[in-house]
Amino acid sequence: WKGTRNFARRCGTPIPAWVEEAFATAERDNRQDLLATTLCTEMCDTLIGEGVDALHFYTLNKPELTRDVCFALGVTPKGTLEN
Repeated sequence: WKGTRNFARRCGTPIPAWVEEAFATAERDNRQDLLATTLCTEMCDTLIGEGVDALHFYTLNKPELTRDVCFALGVTPKGTLEN
């Protein structure tokens, strides 16, 4: 979450208070990755439902989260994950 927050700030993108609060709560339970995957999946599903036909992800050194989002959306990546 910290990397995503810093990335957003460098880009000048505001983060809604409810997202900050949700991640603060998730951090206490060590569930930041689960929250990130859930929120990203919901956003992508909405975008796809609105007609967006291509998505681009910045993995910020956590490609497994993007993989999980793709699987949740029913998309199978063509490549493999590398560290």
